[in-house]
Amino acid sequence: MKKLMTTMLLSLVLILGLTACGNDEEKKVDSSKDNEQTSTEENQDSSEDNGEKEVEEDVVKEPVTMVNSEDAKSLINDEGAVLVDVRTQDEYDAGHIDGAILVPLDELDSLIDEKIESKDQKIILYCRSGRRSSIAAELLVDRGYTAIYDLGAMSSWED
Repeated sequence: MKKLMTTMLLSLVLILGLTACGNDEEKKVDSSKDNEQTSTEENQDSSEDNGEKEVEEDVVKEPVTMVNSEDAKSLINDEGAVLVDVRTQDEYDAGHIDGAILVPLDELDSLIDEKIESKDQKIILYCRSGRRSSIAAELLVDRGYTAIYDLGAMSSWED
């Protein structure tokens, strides 16, 4: 009787052990299927995102381009860009970059059309620190000007 009980107990442990292992294998298979599906979904999402970004990059063009002194000089000399100082009259009178025209930021809306011949004209903006030229650039973009360059601070200019 003792032998029979021991044999039954061992059989039960063996069956439970095998059954438990079988469930783990099924879980592993199911888990790997879930991982593959998640991975596939993530790849699809990723490729969709990339597609959207590619489309956006093709469609969206930066309305304002930051330039350094060398690039600004090239735009002026080779492409006829207009250099615009958006500081005040007093600041302009105290010193400005040679060849720059004055269109103070607070008068930009009313003066720009008479100072600039077309909305496609290349315009390079500058001020004392770069804050006003950035504001002016956004205003010009909003008004439909298409070739805006921001030199930023007047101190960026190198002779």
